[in-house]
Amino acid sequence: MTFSSVNPIWVLLGAALVFFMQAGFSMCEAGFTRAKNTGNILMKNLMDFCIGTPCFWLVGFGIMFGAGTKLFGWIDPMIMKDYSHVLPSGVPL
Repeated sequence: MTFSSVNPIWVLLGAALVFFMQAGFSMCEAGFTRAKNTGNILMKNLMDFCIGTPCFWLVGFGIMFGAGTKLFGWIDPMIMKDYSHVLPSGVPL
């Protein structure tokens, strides 16, 4: 199988859509609150993203993609193990 640049582009596009979803949820929630609470809601959603991203990097990626068992990966702080089994053949690490 040869490498196709469509797979990484699709992953990056999906990641960008998730980032925009976070902003959309923030705007939706701010629209449902009173004007005086909008700043608080926006800061809460920003901190949700700012804390959630490093937590996923520290713990979640290993649980999601680790080769521990079929149900649960391994706990791998800061992604130090080999994850080459995750990639399909032909996609560079």
